[in-house]
This record gives sequence, C-alpha cells and structure tokens, in this order.
Amino acid sequence: MTVNFLIGRSGSGKTTKIWEEVSSRLESEPLGAPIIVLVPEQGSFGAERGLLSSGKVKGSIRAQTLSFSRLAYRVKQETGGSASLPISEEGKKMLIYKIITRRKDELKLFGASSDRPGFVERLSSLHTEMKRCCLGAADLEEQLSGIRQSPLASPILAGKLDDLQLVFSDLEQEMSRLYIDEEDRLAELAEHIQDSSYVRGAEIWVDGFHGFTPPGICSAA
Repeated sequence: MTVNFLIGRSGSGKTTKIWEEVSSRLESEPLGAPIIVLVPEQGSFGAERGLLSSGKVKGSIRAQTLSFSRLAYRVKQETGGSASLPISEEGKKMLIYKIITRRKDELKLFGASSDRPGFVERLSSLHTEMKRCCLGAADLEEQLSGIRQSPLASPILAGKLDDLQLVFSDLEQEMSRLYIDEEDRLAELAEHIQDSSYVRGAEIWVDGFHGFTPPGICSAA
C-alpha cells in the first residue's frame, strides 16, 4: 500500500487535482475497484458535484464521496457490528438532564445548576470532547484519586470532578446498554474496517480536513 500527499496552501488546487485524478481513473476503467473520496460531513455534496463536473464522466458506481460517518455505516452493513440505536446530540442532552435530576441530592456543585440555560449543553460538549481524546469517567476517577491525596488540592476542583465523574459514569452506563453516538461509531469503524472487502480493495482519497482527533488511534491500540 502506498500513501501519497498533495501538499500546498489553501486555494492552490489540491482538491481540483483529486477530482481530475479520480475522473481520469473513471474514464479509463469505469468498473474497476472502488474509489472512496473521504470528505467532511458538510462537504460531501459539494465534493460529489465537483467530482462529476471535472471530467467527461457524469455518473459512476465506482467512485463515491463519503464522510467518515457514512463510511462507518457502509462498513457496518457489510461486517455487522453492535445493534445499538444511534443517538442524536439532543438525545444525549436529555439523558444528561435525566441523570442530573435523578442525582441532584448527591451532586456537590452541579445540583443547583441543572436548570441554568446552556448548562446541560456544556456538559454534553465536554463529554464529547473527552471521548474524542479517548477519555471517560474512569479517567476522571483516576485524577480524583490524585487530587484527594494532595494537601494543596482545590476543594472546588475536586467537587467539580466528583460531580462530572458521577454524571458521566451514569451516562456511559446508559449509553452502553442502548445507544451509540458519533464518537462510538468511529471507534466501531476502526475496529471493523480491516474486515471490509469494500475498503480493502479500494483506492482512498482524503480531502478537506483541517485535523483529526485520536479515537481511531486509541481503538487500534
């Protein structure tokens, strides 16, 4: 397997070059191995239009523009995977609100904040960011152990971490029984992609991303 990089500043023609290369392959071999163009979720439609307008080919079943979430869905269709239900960001917020309401008397600092505008949304965003960095409730508990043993530890910080660990531990338990979110879907993709004949024989182009988060690396490890 070879990896090629197209390097250049924004607007230098990297994306156009990819479209031209893929279009050339489709013209010369319309029924060859799959070609996957991976792009950000919000850019998939524009990438597909650009691909089909860059050459003589105006349609193809060989080449597809996919986001990582759509690729995960394709791989899951082929290889199987968990039967968990997808959960939206709003659904996740509802779970967090339910947990805070249930645990209100046990929370040291968060109990009085549950009804403040935006509070549940910030907790949901924090949990998502932690998962993207391969962290969870167990990591918070590990940090808490160190803080409790330090004579210089801030009681407010310890209280916040204690509340976060309690809420996120409940959230992860609820999610594991029924639901899968976007971060879990990518972890599932990393686990099963090696079993996908569709991906194994494909030529893959990646374009439009400014950076990547670590979940795939953590799953592979």
